[in-house]
Amino acid sequence: MAILLDKLVPPIIVGLLIIMIFRLNAFMMESQVDNRLSNEMQTFSELASTIIQEEMKTANNIVTLSTNSIVYDTIDGIRVTMERVDNHLVIKKVNQTTLNEIVIEHPAYLSSLEFTAEPSSVPLNQIRFINVKLTAESNPIAHVNFNGDIQTAKSFSERQIYLRNVVAASLQL
Repeated sequence: MAILLDKLVPPIIVGLLIIMIFRLNAFMMESQVDNRLSNEMQTFSELASTIIQEEMKTANNIVTLSTNSIVYDTIDGIRVTMERVDNHLVIKKVNQTTLNEIVIEHPAYLSSLEFTAEPSSVPLNQIRFINVKLTAESNPIAHVNFNGDIQTAKSFSERQIYLRNVVAASLQL
């Protein structure tokens, strides 16, 4: 009986070690993909907020402001509309004199986009800052999906944009 156990126990131990190694490799692969996905979503959210900030540098007059879109005129006479459509950041530019329209779509995996004015209780021509909050969220199809999980990776970005041309225009009045 002792001889039988001596021959049976080593293969069982080796088998358990092999199972543990394969499970560890699967866990490491899942972790690496999720880390990559989290980093990509953070990059998308930061990039979208940077695009919004760069586009708003030329804002001269805020026309309308809602929680998920903003319309403003630039110093060049172009009316710009920024909003989230599906998961994209969409920027529409219309030249007021020629009525030429340019639509730019930035695929940023946005699940939310919010604009708020600061101070909040003043007319649009007296706004000093625009606060932008956005969330980028991954598509569950892009995940490795071990054990049937359907979690998504989310990242958040927030910026406060100073509207120097709007402030300068309000001071000249």
